[in-house]
Amino acid sequence: MRIVLTAILSLLAISTVWSGEGRSDPAMEEYTQRITEELRARDPDAAKSFEEANAARESKDWPAAERLYREVLKRQPDWHHAKRRLAHVLVQTGRRGEAIRVAREALKSSDCAENKGALIQMLMHTDEGAQPSAAEHAEIISLGRSILTSPTADGYSLLCAAQAACTAKDLAMLKTAVQKMEHAKPDLPERHVFGWMLATSEGDWDEAQACIDKAVKGGVDRSITNRLQAALLNAQPWYVRYWGIAWRVALWWAATFAFLFVAGLFLSALALRASQRVAHTPAAQELSGMGLLGGMYRAVMWASCGFYYLSLPLLIIVVAAVPVGIIYACLAVGRIPVKLVAIVVILALATMWGIAKSLFVRVKDEDPGYRLDLRTQPRFRQLLVDLARRLDTRPVDNVYLTPGTEMAVVERGGMRRQLSNQTERCLILGLGLLDGMRCGALRAVVAHEYGHFVNRDTAGGGFALAVRRSLMLMGLNLALSGVANWYNPAWLFLNGFYRVFILISHGASRLQEVLADRWAALTVGAGAFEEGLRHVIKRSVHFDAHATATLKEVLDAKKPLRNLYQYQLVTGPVSEESVAKDVDKALKAPPTVYDTHPAPLQRISWVHACSAQIAAAPGDDLDAWSLFDNREALERLMTERVRADIALNHGPRIPAEEVSAEA
Repeated sequence: MRIVLTAILSLLAISTVWSGEGRSDPAMEEYTQRITEELRARDPDAAKSFEEANAARESKDWPAAERLYREVLKRQPDWHHAKRRLAHVLVQTGRRGEAIRVAREALKSSDCAENKGALIQMLMHTDEGAQPSAAEHAEIISLGRSILTSPTADGYSLLCAAQAACTAKDLAMLKTAVQKMEHAKPDLPERHVFGWMLATSEGDWDEAQACIDKAVKGGVDRSITNRLQAALLNAQPWYVRYWGIAWRVALWWAATFAFLFVAGLFLSALALRASQRVAHTPAAQELSGMGLLGGMYRAVMWASCGFYYLSLPLLIIVVAAVPVGIIYACLAVGRIPVKLVAIVVILALATMWGIAKSLFVRVKDEDPGYRLDLRTQPRFRQLLVDLARRLDTRPVDNVYLTPGTEMAVVERGGMRRQLSNQTERCLILGLGLLDGMRCGALRAVVAHEYGHFVNRDTAGGGFALAVRRSLMLMGLNLALSGVANWYNPAWLFLNGFYRVFILISHGASRLQEVLADRWAALTVGAGAFEEGLRHVIKRSVHFDAHATATLKEVLDAKKPLRNLYQYQLVTGPVSEESVAKDVDKALKAPPTVYDTHPAPLQRISWVHACSAQIAAAPGDDLDAWSLFDNREALERLMTERVRADIALNHGPRIPAEEVSAEA
């Protein structure tokens, strides 16, 4: 974008006071002193008058200055320095024609850059609203170009050459003048005004703003710099005004994202070291919380959650800016590809809708399974109460049964109930876990889950859970809308932030699991804990294989399914060799930073390192099912839930009993 430079000249109020010959600075004082000494060597009386004339001019006593300069010229008629300064005085008293004549005489006496600059000043000094004549305009340009080729040009004359370049609307000439001023007079504040002209004309908005700042710092009149600032704002495209804000926000966002990523890696390393340290610390009181490390994890977790929600509005702005930018570019080119613009707009709208929907995730607070009436299971209820007493924590309020092999604890309730410790403590028990399990192993697994209550791992996790649900919903919405592409900013953000979030949350989870392991080992013994952990892994592999084969068989053969857990496969039971291979693989799986639990063999090794020998409790060798009444009824109840889930999600209904042909 090019700006008409002659229009900018009105901002500068160029006069002899503004120009170098009217300035009072060390360089000009040194120059004046030098030429005065030259005159003194020729005529001491003339030098005295010259000094008095300069003093009168600085005090703006124009009549006295004119009289004294003329006295100098009477004694030294050809001394061009007095003529040049007399011309500046004359133009200030409104006698432009006489000033031009005197300036021409000075140039005739000495064809130097200073005199050429003075003549440019006189020619450009017109009444308000008037312009130099065509001949004067041509002379100004000629004099300016002559100055630029002069090896003796100083800062003052180069300023005049820059003015001539503006008059000629010659950017190349202006650029040369600015470059020469930077070399010859780098401390001249007015040069930044012409630097601003050049930068603005070339569309270099950052450099233009920098020139204004330097001009203000150098002492250029604020009325001039204020008008330059206003002109810059008017000249800039609308979007450039927000580049500074956009860059600051982008840098803040990138720095915060990088900090969260580094913090996640750092805390993961600390968590691993802490896990190994705790493994050799048998004192139970040192396991009552995660201490400083736990606090750091919570702070970073809250920061990452807040960062996520602050990023979503910025993400919507970025996604919206893409089609706007494309349309603007098309308008600038002069051709709008309608089909391309329509596709981009549709993709942007679909993305923004997916992001907006993820902000309002409402999850119905449903029971996590079938609520078991503990009054009908007194032996299992007593186990829960005894373990809570030994761990000095509140027992679970409810037990929820699920068909699989899950074992977990959660706390249900809002923030107020969490702060008052009045949440509903829930134990989720997968019924498929109990087959082949001994009571001692079950006590160890439940003690591990109670360890999470002791460490307050289950309290205050609602914010992180909301972020996780929002992330999953956003990913699902983007995928269903067909905009989950590598070039989509929302999809890139989702992938990157999800990895950082999992890195942080799973790192905290691993340390929590280690501490919960220790509570279990110190409560029921390392041997019982190892047995329970191995059983959970084995039973998960075995039950998954059995359930998959069973459901496939009954669906293919359209057979009834009365009891999933007791069903006898026509093809024979699940291969124990295959199960053993998968269990061994799970036990030896190398840990990664994205795992929620440490490697099983690490957990077993750590609990044995710190746990003292604890005698088995009476009944630990009994089958875990001995703690429950009505096994058949519970298994059939969970089988019914499996049949209902298959009918809901996949369509086919599996009957519970054989249906006769007549029926």
